[in-house]
Amino acid sequence: IREFKAALQQTGLVVPMGRIVLDLALGAIRELNLLRATPLRMAINASAIQLRHPSFVRDIRAGLDKHGLPTSSLAVEITETNALNDPEGTRRVLRELRSAGISISLDDFGTGFASLDLLRSLPLDVVKIDRSFTRDIDSDPTQAAIATSVIELSHRLGLKVVAEGVETESQHRFLMGHGCDLIQGYWLARPLSLPAGIEFLQSRERRVRA
Repeated sequence: IREFKAALQQTGLVVPMGRIVLDLALGAIRELNLLRATPLRMAINASAIQLRHPSFVRDIRAGLDKHGLPTSSLAVEITETNALNDPEGTRRVLRELRSAGISISLDDFGTGFASLDLLRSLPLDVVKIDRSFTRDIDSDPTQAAIATSVIELSHRLGLKVVAEGVETESQHRFLMGHGCDLIQGYWLARPLSLPAGIEFLQSRERRVRA
């Protein structure tokens, strides 16, 4: 995957490929939400090149219009590295997205030196704790202290928190017990195709109703 992403960037195809991925993602969320009473939100990752491209926000709006979706159906995730490539330009684009009602997430939080400054300077809605801080959260006091501090700080700033890389019931129980809003990882499910994802969600809803 890394080699593929690097090739896209080197050949200049990352923007047109990003449009294809966006269209597929929006088509998937429309299909999922037609089957649900409670709508879901789809998150897409944005590279530094996409954030700098003048058509990025326009492409997102056009995609949402094409699939008949509200802006609340989409979240854009950025990494610290991408944000730091062009801080002012990134802030400008993210403000435009957020003013349109699109949620903004800071992905892999804690992996760089400027994370705390980004919490202050970027228009964010969600902080995603990197998996390196959740891997041993139930057995390593240092990781536990870092994760709980991030959760508390983010909540004080009015941000929701997602923990990445959750793979065990013990990790899940620890995070929920310390106020983490959401989790992602193999504890919930492995990566799924769209049909398998639909079946997974429907089976969970059936268990809840039962």
